[in-house]
Amino acid sequence: MNTPPNRRHDLDALRAAAMLLGIVLHASMAYFYMPIWPVQDTQRNDGLGIAFALIHGFRMPVFFVMSGFFTAMLWRKRGLASLLRHRFRRILLPFILGLFTIVPITHFSYFAAATNFTFSVTPDKGKSSSPSEIRRRDVYSAAKTGDVEALKLHLSDGADPNAADSEFGVTALSWAALEGKDEIAELLIEAGADIGAKNLDGATPLHAAAFMGQLEIVKLLLDYGADVTAKTLNGETPLDTAQANWTYTRAIANYLQISFDSKDVKAGRSEVIEILRDRMAQEGHHELITDSKDAYASYEILSRIWNFLTVGEILTHLWFLWYLCWFVAAFALYAAIDDRTGWSRRLHRFALPWSRCLWLIPLTMLPQWFMGAQGKIPHFGPDLSANFLPKPHMLFYYAIFFFFGALYYDSNDETGKVGKRWIFTLPVTLLIVSPIGLTLGWSADPAVPNHIVSVAAQALFAWMMVFSLMGAFRRLVVKGSRVWRYVSDASYWIYLAHLPLIVIAQWLIKPWQLPALLKFSLICVVTTAVLLVTYEYLVRYTPVGTLLNGPRHRHQDAAG
Repeated sequence: MNTPPNRRHDLDALRAAAMLLGIVLHASMAYFYMPIWPVQDTQRNDGLGIAFALIHGFRMPVFFVMSGFFTAMLWRKRGLASLLRHRFRRILLPFILGLFTIVPITHFSYFAAATNFTFSVTPDKGKSSSPSEIRRRDVYSAAKTGDVEALKLHLSDGADPNAADSEFGVTALSWAALEGKDEIAELLIEAGADIGAKNLDGATPLHAAAFMGQLEIVKLLLDYGADVTAKTLNGETPLDTAQANWTYTRAIANYLQISFDSKDVKAGRSEVIEILRDRMAQEGHHELITDSKDAYASYEILSRIWNFLTVGEILTHLWFLWYLCWFVAAFALYAAIDDRTGWSRRLHRFALPWSRCLWLIPLTMLPQWFMGAQGKIPHFGPDLSANFLPKPHMLFYYAIFFFFGALYYDSNDETGKVGKRWIFTLPVTLLIVSPIGLTLGWSADPAVPNHIVSVAAQALFAWMMVFSLMGAFRRLVVKGSRVWRYVSDASYWIYLAHLPLIVIAQWLIKPWQLPALLKFSLICVVTTAVLLVTYEYLVRYTPVGTLLNGPRHRHQDAAG
């Protein structure tokens, strides 16, 4: 086997581009429906939502292929011991330090933005309404504000009691439940409002009432036969929503512009939880009680530790470093066996030519099948998981890309067979494969044939984007340059530090009456510029820069 070149500047640049796309990805999340994000701007752009889905569908697969490639390169060039020392310094150590610096700062930015930096939410005293304003209000506005006269007026005129607002997709009855408007809720039900009508996120009025601890409305809905087993698009029952953590609660309240007293909500929730558990037990839904999120809190210490390891986005955006640690450990075993047997050198033929890579599609479909709760939740691409204990299907999914990258290094693709026809495959991927995957993935159709097609399209999309981008960068980044090398070095720092800045920037410009696309562009440009400046003057030639990229010296850069 021929010795591959010392560097692949094209793949180095592609790895940096995948890292920098994280800014684009996170900057877009305030401008389309994403309830888990702490900042939800009133300015929306559905195109950004599509762009987010597409980038999410290929970015990390590309990154892990590159990581596998350079891991194999380091092993072949320097040996296993050198590889492990290098990865300890460049991956594990930054990850550990980030747990005590970047991760807490990121969580603080989430919490601060979700609570508008007030750290408390106080109840709104309400405003009086003039007769003309009453007539201008629609059903859901009257329900939200508790305007009984306006609601009676509209209902008497034949208005639909199931009306939902266009901005949030919340029904009138759910607004009454969220705001604790008992009389409004009863009026709507008597007028024929569907107590099981679902909002945009799949929540029913019972979910809404339980979420805000509205005890009287929960009792009212249960008296009228509300379904205690109803689930949102995320698979949550009303009992689950009554046990939501406070960061999420404040984020949703801020998003929906709901004022509340935290003490009242906590007190109401405790009673709501008991009522819902009793009703579920009466109806024989013991498994749902056991599966509810708060059930873990009553278990022994081992169960609490398990809950900590598997629930919540603890690692935020540093999860990729943790996954790399798992993959390097697995690769060390792979390399140790190979150092004794040499067996892996026979595997490189499965990476080239492209026709032999077709095995990757069905293999990737296996973990892809479990994404989005096996297709029950609208999704495109991989699931999100930032837990200490990775989900098995997520670990398997990214491991496929990582170890393909390692095999690709051994294939010694001097002629650029992978991605050679990128100018054809890239538009086909974006214009044909991605619409199929997006349409079926977002529809969350439970029909098995549709799910199979969706899974196949998403797996095909990821690999076609990987190969197409490898071909494009090989064509466009022919040799190393100062600019690309600098960007490659800076991209690591930029990705590690970008998320808190983006969240704060989104919160700062939220009141600005500018188009969503312009706000998004400003955040991308300003955040990148700030981080490049900090990298040059605060990181590059400091111990932090050495930790991330190895030593850099000003006189060498100037000579270069």
